[in-house]
Amino acid sequence: MEENNMKNVRIFFKIKQILMKNKVTLAMRLLFFLMCLFIGTTVFSQESKKYWFRIEDSSYIPEVIKLQNDIKLEFKDNRLNEIFSNYRVLNFKRYFPNSKKPFLQKVYEIEVVDENLIKEMKEKTPNIFINLEEVPEIQLLYIPNDYGTNGGALMDQEDLDFIYAPDAWDISQGNENVVIAIAESIKLDQEDLLGKSEMLSGSGASTFGHGTGVAVVAGANTDNNIGIASIGFDCYIKAKSGGVDAVVDLAQAGVKVINMSWGSCNLSQNTIDTYQEAMDEAHEEGAVLVAAAGNGSYSCPSLGASGKHYPAANRNVIAVTDIGFRYEIGDPDPDHDNQKDRFEHLNNTYITLTYNDSVDIAAPARHILTQKSGGSEVNGEYEYWGGTSVGAPIVTGTIGLMFSENYCLQPNEIETILKLTSRKIDNLTVNLAYYGQIGSGSLNSYEAVKMAKDMKDEFGTVEVKDRILYRPWFYKLETAPYEIKMSNNTITGDSKIKFRARNNIEILSGEYSPDSGYIDLEIDSDLTSCEVPTLSFLKKSLPKDVEDASKLGYVVYPTKVANEINVVNIVSEEAIISTIKIFDIFNQKVLEMSNIDTPKILVNLDYLTQGFYILKGYDQFEEDILTTKFIKE
Repeated sequence: MEENNMKNVRIFFKIKQILMKNKVTLAMRLLFFLMCLFIGTTVFSQESKKYWFRIEDSSYIPEVIKLQNDIKLEFKDNRLNEIFSNYRVLNFKRYFPNSKKPFLQKVYEIEVVDENLIKEMKEKTPNIFINLEEVPEIQLLYIPNDYGTNGGALMDQEDLDFIYAPDAWDISQGNENVVIAIAESIKLDQEDLLGKSEMLSGSGASTFGHGTGVAVVAGANTDNNIGIASIGFDCYIKAKSGGVDAVVDLAQAGVKVINMSWGSCNLSQNTIDTYQEAMDEAHEEGAVLVAAAGNGSYSCPSLGASGKHYPAANRNVIAVTDIGFRYEIGDPDPDHDNQKDRFEHLNNTYITLTYNDSVDIAAPARHILTQKSGGSEVNGEYEYWGGTSVGAPIVTGTIGLMFSENYCLQPNEIETILKLTSRKIDNLTVNLAYYGQIGSGSLNSYEAVKMAKDMKDEFGTVEVKDRILYRPWFYKLETAPYEIKMSNNTITGDSKIKFRARNNIEILSGEYSPDSGYIDLEIDSDLTSCEVPTLSFLKKSLPKDVEDASKLGYVVYPTKVANEINVVNIVSEEAIISTIKIFDIFNQKVLEMSNIDTPKILVNLDYLTQGFYILKGYDQFEEDILTTKFIKE
């Protein structure tokens, strides 16, 4: 019995030893797992950085192999494989995937977590990865201020009165087929953008943030008893997130004007040149480019208030700075620092403004009402913003009205009209310190839209008067005035003038003696204008490949619907869509049409209630090939 007990004790002790050993093993395994998890988490939480460069020799372009959390680059050159095998690479791509310019087609971006890889690339392969630099940070040129509010009936929009927006609207309230673009992400269901805006594919997630606020200033739905008014009124809005790459994509989508309320300063010459290539391509596509000039030392502390921000300082870009608009000059009230036509923001050392010889025009950019930033709960709440971020879209919206009156105006003509109709302010005593540094003057939307209309009218007269032109700017008018009358102008210095008219150009008074510039006036009876083409921007944005276009070539109109909506294939007579389904805002299907066998579809919406809906089109394989929004009125 005692022997059996001893045996049981030994067995129990052995079992205990085994259990203890297993516990230690499990603990060690758990510890090892946690260490790996910690190390992995640490690695994955490291801040990554993006760099761009050019690859001139296509044989050095690697094959990109997707891994679970990053990528692997396979080069034909083993030297490069040896270098890159020691580092994690998160992403590698062409920076301008849709560019037509050879220079931009060779620009690539790499995202890494270890800067030693960049160091090796610079030291060992400088002739392969050319001009390797960190991608410049895009700074949103917005200044938070103390004017914030949750909205209400007493909220003013004095900036619209200052630019004579109501008078401009008497001429044009915009056109839904004139597309203005915001080179940022926007929230499509913002109450004043709903049904009149869209995002290009490839855009990042949208929020009630900077881009949405900018879009509301440029083209909020106006005269609809909702939200606020906007100078752009009925113009349509397209948007895409990104930087200069988004500008190229938007231009190729056929938009008429692109707003860039962001920028960077203190850039390398290589980066400035890359920006310039992108701006040139967008300009050649026919897009007018508008950019925030910067917020002085606030946005560029390294260079100060006169520092140049890009892309605003690039050629073919209209750079917009700020000007006061609320109170009279000399108002003794210290709180009345936002004074009409005064450049400086008095009694506020926090806010500084950008001035330099690249600035083209000034617009209101402080105390501007727009959508409040925040989560989805702020939709329909408004606050006052400041900064050239909100000055630029006021110019952009004005340009939308100009195109609505004279669609075929060229980008250089738009800039010319804005400058010739602005109110000169740098010769005011309070602004003399900034003479020649704050653009042509203060934006006058009414005069700009009026001149655009006068350029197109069958027997219209374009009046160029009371201008002092001396800077090395190119002034062009040729689409397609009947006559031009010039009076009381002083044209000297480096100014370059090229005016064309169908019937008459008359110089009535003034001094016309440019030094290194020129004045070129000519009568051309063959000049022609054009009307706003219906849905032209959608047609232009279709891909060139016919097979792909046959799927993407459907357009849906109108976007505000009374009783019926049209779904039409504009590039093919084939009936690609075989089924249409309509969903309400709760994603509940409210209508379905099937067995469709025509490229022109009329959908009756009589029994739908007022509200916002999503229309989806499906091919015979039930593949979703069309998604669009509309509002049932």
